[in-house]
Amino acid sequence: MLGRHLKDRFYDADVILGRAELDLTNIEKTKSWIKNKYYSTIIHAAAFTDLDYCENNKKRTMILHASIVDTLNNFCDRLIYISTVPVWEKEQYEENTYFESKRAGEERTAKRDTNVVVRTNIYGRGGIVGWAHKNLNKGRAINGYEDVWFNPVHVDQLSHFIKEITEEKTNKPVYTIAGDTMLNKYDFLKKIAETLELDSSLIAPIETKKQNLLLENPDKTYSLKQGMELIKYDYKN
Repeated sequence: MLGRHLKDRFYDADVILGRAELDLTNIEKTKSWIKNKYYSTIIHAAAFTDLDYCENNKKRTMILHASIVDTLNNFCDRLIYISTVPVWEKEQYEENTYFESKRAGEERTAKRDTNVVVRTNIYGRGGIVGWAHKNLNKGRAINGYEDVWFNPVHVDQLSHFIKEITEEKTNKPVYTIAGDTMLNKYDFLKKIAETLELDSSLIAPIETKKQNLLLENPDKTYSLKQGMELIKYDYKN
């Protein structure tokens, strides 16, 4: 989701859109692809976002989210690492492969003082929105967690921020970028259904013991209202 919007912002950049173009979990193939190149900035936005997949593919997850950082560092002046909600800093944290690999990726990124970590939680044409749209559009009922709160940002808004920091000389090592509204996932899905004129009555609230995903003390926030307009545009095009 994010890569497509970054491509629009960085029109003259080399862009890898998916594993079909380059599997970053294969470090030797990645080194071969990049060996004769050098960049002012590399934006590492690739990630496995399915937590169950990460648990079942721990080695590949750790390579993509962490180990590959060491390779990419050798071919750029600055690496911008797209991270996640730092739940490992929260009081109630249940360790899992996805978040541990992201923490490891942040630590490797921080070893060079020119690099930048961007902590965020995104939505766009895909992910939770794509899943909801696919099911609701076919009249299928879905569930939404009413006890998991988050403050996500649309990928187009995040790409705008990333463009800004590439144009600025900043030594800030970590940015937290979020939406301006805190809501639970059930209410978020209802809002998505309303925005896309789908049947919100098909969404049922449920509870879970999953991790709270609020981004605290953000450096910059973006409008959820604007984000919904962007979602509307995403699914008209």
